[in-house]
Amino acid sequence: MKRNNFLIVLSIFFIFSCKNTNDVKQDFSNDIETCIERYVSKWNYKPALEVSVYGKKRTLIYNYLGGYFSLSNNSKVNEDSLFILYSITKSMTASAVIDLVNNGKLSLNDTVGDFFYNLDPIYINNDATIEELLTHRSGIQDYTGNPALIYDNPFLRNDNWNPLEILNYISIPADARGSFIYSSANYLLLGLIIEKVTSVPLCNYLQENFFHHCNINMQLYPQETINLNNIVKPHVYPNTFMGLSGDGKTPIDLSTLIKDINELSIKCSWAAGGVVSNAENTVIWGYELLSENGKIDFSVRKNILDSVAQFSSGTSLSNAYGFGVRKIEHSGYELIGSYGRSFGCENLMFYNKEKDICIVILSSSNTKSDGNPNIDELLFSIFDLL
Repeated sequence: MKRNNFLIVLSIFFIFSCKNTNDVKQDFSNDIETCIERYVSKWNYKPALEVSVYGKKRTLIYNYLGGYFSLSNNSKVNEDSLFILYSITKSMTASAVIDLVNNGKLSLNDTVGDFFYNLDPIYINNDATIEELLTHRSGIQDYTGNPALIYDNPFLRNDNWNPLEILNYISIPADARGSFIYSSANYLLLGLIIEKVTSVPLCNYLQENFFHHCNINMQLYPQETINLNNIVKPHVYPNTFMGLSGDGKTPIDLSTLIKDINELSIKCSWAAGGVVSNAENTVIWGYELLSENGKIDFSVRKNILDSVAQFSSGTSLSNAYGFGVRKIEHSGYELIGSYGRSFGCENLMFYNKEKDICIVILSSSNTKSDGNPNIDELLFSIFDLL
């Protein structure tokens, strides 16, 4: 009898243990949803917002999609809606470079001049190395702040897209090598170098060596066909964008002011920011790349993580940028990943090793002039729940 009573108690304990585990998982999802809804309500946030949480040895923990595809016509996002990832793309381009280095087809000490012979030396440091391009220490200035990109860009007037021509929009002479200057020009050059070394389009290399392997759906525009009508419209708060007037509280659809802004943005981003996808696919990418349980080759991951550790030592976190990713800190935890920001857009992808969790937030508006709403706030609120 005693033995039977023990088995009954053990069975009841096992049943309730399983139930509690399921309840915790359900409650966890509810907590994340409440956290997002609180954020949306606090800032009266209406543009598109997608949040994905993934980890614990390859599990999609939660995915949220809400808001408006475009506030100009009150259309809501749906399962077909896509986001431009912008600088999260740099983690993919960097992975391709490191893969080629590991396979002996590139060296971190190779220079820009080893691949290109006619670039303007005033604007391009031809002796900048692959490693300096990867870590934004080439001294080459960014091109994204040049207004001509918006008002005098040739890529919308013809189909002769050439990423090399984007470098012509660099308007500030190069600085000394070694100084940290965040510049998308570095990653345009890396994309061009990848194509020279492999003799295949960058999109093909990424698909065959990374995206297919991770079983994720991502496209690199304009080399791959994308229905641009599915990309969420960018929104801006008027007092933060090019002197537009407004109350500073109501975002407007930027595409109503600048025609074809999405097409323009990703044609100018390419290897530095031209991948288009959604949060659910992006969070899998972040996990597979940065988790020790991920599918990406160990040597690629190790090189990327070691590079962040190297440049995090003795420097400010704003400069803690390695090969395509950076480090931020929260409540004593280290998070590795990327931001993706552009006109009317705030994105992020960050992974934490201790919790084995990756969080992705994609949004279709910039922050207000006072820095709010800021998606870091949402990131940290969700992270604290895990």
